[in-house]
Amino acid sequence: MTEQDDINTNAIELNVLDCTMTDLYGYLLGIFSKLEVFDTFKISTCQFLDFLIDVQRTYQNTPYHSFYHATDVVIVLYYIMLDLKSKKYFSDKEIATLFIAAICHDAGHTGYNNDYHVKLKTELAIRYNNVSVLESLSVEITLGLLQKHQIINSVEPDLVKSLILATDMTFHYDLLSEAGVLEDIVSTVNLWDDDEQDSFSEMGESLAVSETLSMSVHQQHLSSLSYSNSGSSVIQYNDENIKSPQSPLDQSQRLSFACILLHAADISNTVRSWPISKQWSDLIVQEFFRQGDAEKLAGLQVSPGMDRDLATQASISLKFGDFVVKPYFEALTGLLPKAQVFLDTLQDNREEWLKLKASPFSTSITNYFNGYLASRFSIATPAPITSSTTTTTTSSSKIRKVNVPAGTVAIPLTHAAAVAASSGAVDNATVKPMPILRTSSHSSLLISSPHTSVSSELRRNSADLRKERSRMPTKQHHLHI
Repeated sequence: MTEQDDINTNAIELNVLDCTMTDLYGYLLGIFSKLEVFDTFKISTCQFLDFLIDVQRTYQNTPYHSFYHATDVVIVLYYIMLDLKSKKYFSDKEIATLFIAAICHDAGHTGYNNDYHVKLKTELAIRYNNVSVLESLSVEITLGLLQKHQIINSVEPDLVKSLILATDMTFHYDLLSEAGVLEDIVSTVNLWDDDEQDSFSEMGESLAVSETLSMSVHQQHLSSLSYSNSGSSVIQYNDENIKSPQSPLDQSQRLSFACILLHAADISNTVRSWPISKQWSDLIVQEFFRQGDAEKLAGLQVSPGMDRDLATQASISLKFGDFVVKPYFEALTGLLPKAQVFLDTLQDNREEWLKLKASPFSTSITNYFNGYLASRFSIATPAPITSSTTTTTTSSSKIRKVNVPAGTVAIPLTHAAAVAASSGAVDNATVKPMPILRTSSHSSLLISSPHTSVSSELRRNSADLRKERSRMPTKQHHLHI
């Protein structure tokens, strides 16, 4: 970790998928130490390491939504906080709580999205009344672990809940809209000159008097996420919207900002350098096709982008980048001008995906995964989650369902048409806008070699591949998809 607090973290280049679990714990302890979380929560490093180990154990062995993904989200968020200079907006306690939410946001994730649990009426869907199923599970796990490790009294539980629940992709466009509102606020204050940095050096101390973040701007789209087993709300908010003398944002606006940043980190795999972005894409299509196969076995309509006989990795990634990621990070750049680096990388990656789309391997990934990978690395299709029903759902004709690394996002077509027009794409532009429908939980991770098509995680876990690599000559040829 850098000795400086605001520049040159190099965190954005860290490849977590090439790290051991011990490495991950080391990086996480370094980040939480740099952010003074131990002092803020008045806990020891050993106490927090025990907490991290328990958090890791709650993450299932899924291709994408793993503890590696959670660590990557923390690392990207750390980069956003320091290099992009968003740290100055929050108190130490708010920052500490935000990073707790980041490492725990997909705890317990099954590798099957919210839609799948709802359609099959699984135990989790019933438990959480079909509302933010996986995110609600993560909240429950997180609060339980905070209680177990005696950290619960140091954090604001309601803030933890709000942050984790806001990672449900259902609220993507709400967060996008709120980013526009916040941009109007911060644009009236000269925050962007480096000369202004000193005037905000005391902000953390002045904001620390606020024990909780309230819910004004954010209340409308998060109010539906309140839940408890009895059906009554367990999330309550402080209604005091008092601005700090040094801050342009009140409590509710800082909550919105924190949710915006966490979501940005959660979908950041497409705005990472090409090697990192490509490997996370490799992982998500594995998870996609696993769910698609399970849906077929259950007699369900296969979710968009999850049919291994129809979907292509390049088209999934291009649509996600064009329709979901680009508008969101444009809005983020309005708040944090240094975030332009993400948009530049996104454009570079788009060129790479266009090259792959034009290749003969882009027609379908079925042969690649069922043939080349399955034969060499013993990839098996897991059994589907069991359920008492196999009801098939149909999609609305007034929305576009886009195959994305996050799952399925229903995009208002006027917005999709605008993006398509700006990118030169030819598409349907005649449908009226509609609010986003339910979408899956998602995440983001990392990679190693720019040309490898198989993830580091897969390489680590495959004995067959290790044997194969030991017999390979020095000069290697890589297959691109």
